[in-house]
Amino acid sequence: PSRYYHSLNAKKNLTTLKKHAKKGRAWAQFVLAIYSDCRGAKFDAIHLFRKAVKGGHPDAMLCLADMIRRGEGCKRNLDEAESLVDRSVSVAPRLMGHGVQVYADIATEYLKLGSDEYHAPKDLGRAKSILLPLA
Repeated sequence: PSRYYHSLNAKKNLTTLKKHAKKGRAWAQFVLAIYSDCRGAKFDAIHLFRKAVKGGHPDAMLCLADMIRRGEGCKRNLDEAESLVDRSVSVAPRLMGHGVQVYADIATEYLKLGSDEYHAPKDLGRAKSILLPLA
């Protein structure tokens, strides 16, 4: 289901979701994180995604990786984003399609950094090391 679908579902069942999230249920934390992100509450979304990741939720790992890659609601950290994608696709191979897209986005960010003479050797090499296994 799409992020929008999760968000609509969350709005209908907000009280129940919050109760389950408080009990540490990763699926509820994930849905509430999507709801928060759709509402523009990026810091809340990051917080809830991190909780869901601690609970082992692979979809939350990918969503968090993408937000960290963009620096939405948190400091941008490409290494952490890549690590989260690695974890997600190893836990749930069904997510490899989406994982490839996030890997490509991370590699693109490294390429952008590599256009700067200071970062070029390290970041271009990092981009290649992400993209070559996907080819």
